[in-house]
This record gives sequence, structure tokens and C-alpha cells, in this order.
Amino acid sequence: MTQAQVLAWRLRQQGLAPRTTASVEELVARPAGVQAQVLSAAELAPSVGQKKPRPDAAAQALAARFLIRTCARRGTLHLLPAEEMPAYLALLAAARTWEKPSWQRGFGVAPRQMAALGEAVDAI
Repeated sequence: MTQAQVLAWRLRQQGLAPRTTASVEELVARPAGVQAQVLSAAELAPSVGQKKPRPDAAAQALAARFLIRTCARRGTLHLLPAEEMPAYLALLAAARTWEKPSWQRGFGVAPRQMAALGEAVDAI
């Protein structure tokens, strides 16, 4: 693939060229999540690709639990589609992100605490 083909594919995936009628949930899913450290930026990211964006669409999808705001890649907050959470959680578990010093500093959770949490969840 050429660089132009890759860039065109990325623009289509994000609904930027051409703009799309896809829902916020679909536009969050296409790039495997939208960074959501700042919720207003997470609101804006998918809406720029829509032909007719709705104000507060991401916030409404969060309230309706179609989207989830959680720590994902690089230990930063992202919006992710709720229906795809099992796959994301499996990937995060395989990466063992909580063992990285930067994650521990940022969230103040030690690996032993994560192990205890895992055991508690298994006991449910």
C-alpha cells in the first residue's frame, strides 16, 4: 500500500472523508477507541466525522452505557464501545499494563492490589 492509500483509509475509518452518518458509537469503535482524558475532546473527536453531529452525543452514549470511559491503551482514559469490552479487557489483561511503573505511579495501584482484585472478581 502507498502512503496515500493508508491515509485515505484512516480518513474513511474516522468518517472524515467523506463525512458519515455513522453513530458516535460506531465512530468510537472504528479506530479502537477515542482518547478521553478531557471529556470535551472525546465529545468532539467523533462528531467532526459526522454529517449531522448531535451536541452531547458521546455524553448521552456514556449515560446510556453504549460507551465506556476507562483506562485503555498507554494507561490513558479512552471511550470504548461497551459491547466490545470483553475483547479490550482480554487484551489489557494479556498486556499486564498494571505492572508498568508508569501505570502504578499514575493510578497508585500496586500489582498485589490488582492480584487481590482479580481474586475477588473470580470469587463472585
